Amino acid sequence: MTQKHAKLVIVSDGEKGKTFALAKSSVSIGRRGEEADIVLDDPGVSRPHCRIVRDGEGYYIEDLGSRNGTYVDDLQIKRHFLQDGDVLGVGETFLRFVLPAETGSAGTADTQTVATDAGARIIASLESEDIDSRYRPQSAEVAASGKITKNLARVYELARALETCATEAELWERVYRVLETLTPDACLSVYLTDGGEGPRLVWTASSPLPPEFSSRSVAAEVVKNRRAVLCTNLPAEADTSESIRTLGIQSAVCAPICSTQVVYGAIEAAAGDVNRPLDEDDLELVSVAASYIGLALESVRRLEAAERANAAMTGRLRQRYLLVGESEQMRALAGQTERLAAVESTVLLQGETGTGKELVAHSIHLQSPRANGPFVAINCAAIPAQLIESEFFGHEKGAFTGARSAKQGKFEAAEGGTLFLDEVGDLDLDLQARLLRVLEDREVVRVGGINPIRVDVRVIAASNRDLATLVGEERFRDDLYFRLSVVTVNLPSLREHPEDVPVLAQFFFNRFRQEIGSPAAKLSDEALAKLRGHGWPGNVRELKNVLERAVVFARGRAVSAGDIDFGPTVAPQSGSEPSACTLEEIEKRHIAMVLDRVNGNRTRAAEILGISRTGLIRKLKRFGLV
Repeated sequence: MTQKHAKLVIVSDGEKGKTFALAKSSVSIGRRGEEADIVLDDPGVSRPHCRIVRDGEGYYIEDLGSRNGTYVDDLQIKRHFLQDGDVLGVGETFLRFVLPAETGSAGTADTQTVATDAGARIIASLESEDIDSRYRPQSAEVAASGKITKNLARVYELARALETCATEAELWERVYRVLETLTPDACLSVYLTDGGEGPRLVWTASSPLPPEFSSRSVAAEVVKNRRAVLCTNLPAEADTSESIRTLGIQSAVCAPICSTQVVYGAIEAAAGDVNRPLDEDDLELVSVAASYIGLALESVRRLEAAERANAAMTGRLRQRYLLVGESEQMRALAGQTERLAAVESTVLLQGETGTGKELVAHSIHLQSPRANGPFVAINCAAIPAQLIESEFFGHEKGAFTGARSAKQGKFEAAEGGTLFLDEVGDLDLDLQARLLRVLEDREVVRVGGINPIRVDVRVIAASNRDLATLVGEERFRDDLYFRLSVVTVNLPSLREHPEDVPVLAQFFFNRFRQEIGSPAAKLSDEALAKLRGHGWPGNVRELKNVLERAVVFARGRAVSAGDIDFGPTVAPQSGSEPSACTLEEIEKRHIAMVLDRVNGNRTRAAEILGISRTGLIRKLKRFGLV
């Protein structure tokens, strides 16, 4: 007769059902074959993680100083004597400990790996039902409590049915299927509360008993007190309701379906056989089932609420990054972004400053399959040269002075989403070479690190300079240019579609009026005429800033032409033409004017100017305004 051994059965997803026989007196579990008898392909498992030892008293499990700890029935242990049915947590893998049955059985199925004292690994067969052997009697002593064993099996079946529910409809479908056989000797009913009202009967299990074989009065009491009850010999009770007497309900069990704070309803089991009344085991079974359902219902409702909130937020983001305009150029651009969203190609956006390159990139992202992933933008011109490599690729602890801890780079932060590289033409040649390698290999190596890290990122690059010209001047790598410009989109300047000025002005006016709470209700015709007559050297960004200033300073019921301020202009010299002035001088005066308007608030000034706070501080130093 073959000697029987205790075994471990994987019950978590992945290799679910795989079985290991504990044929040695000491069996180690780990991630590497040379250090473990049972090897688990699980990154959460240490190389030597734990071991199971058989001695004269039975089996015990001992942690071997693992990184993530060893668990028995969700309790972390150092050393623990095992009982039949214990569930072991090793990393992300869960295994059930099963003692050998008294008699062998033949059957088919699951592959079993046996660890022998000689160190050999032998393939054998076990029947599939062994996976759930925790819930079958393994000895005469356990067989005596057959009802408890069956109840455990039913609870286990319910828990398994609930663990992967994604919607409330799916949850109830699975619950009803399991409840059909939960209490064979009783009629099971489910009551739910709606909007604070009393419990309403929503479902009754198939049963030889009539469908109305339940008591709403018992369910109402249970919901009110949040306490499970067992009622026996009901017809003899003086305060029994007439419905219970009429239906002939002899005993009933009812338990609340609730989470930590909310009562959702109740489960009731009613029996009519005086010789087979419901007992405390039935009370415990229904109570545990109701508790599981309550917690699962709370989780599913939170998940659905989060999904609704996410959908609403995505809708608001799409509205915020909507391409606004009715001109032929804007309709063509909207069509391009829609087509680009459906593919994974690298995109290069080119256009003057302020034409909306980041908005177009965000629009592509939000319409793409990556919309639920992050959108990470990095301004290549705004980061100091000594930090830009760390910003792109991250760094390890101690990689340089001040690197007190490891840090993700932008590529890692954009995992599963989109990385927007603005002003990519300002990168130095050395960093361009590293960027090209990352785009080709889809791997980054942190500063100070040696191990490559795989990244799944879509890259959209942008520049207000002609990269082809920079390539000709040997200031931009031609191979990187060709890698970035798989698809090139040229954004039109606002001067090229002036018919969109009123549409854009109305769009920005509505947004800022709502955000700021301005008393102005509309844009006056005079204001719109003044906007149409402007040349817009700063493109859409300038228009946006002009409208924000107008809404901030408007005091009437409408934004007037006087509220439209295009910023500082060069005053003409007396008696003749305006004096010549450099763009740098105009920029300096404009920055000074904006700072004066916001009382020196640099953060607010940077927002109005459409640049980063760091970029503003750099300009202030250059112009001597600090």
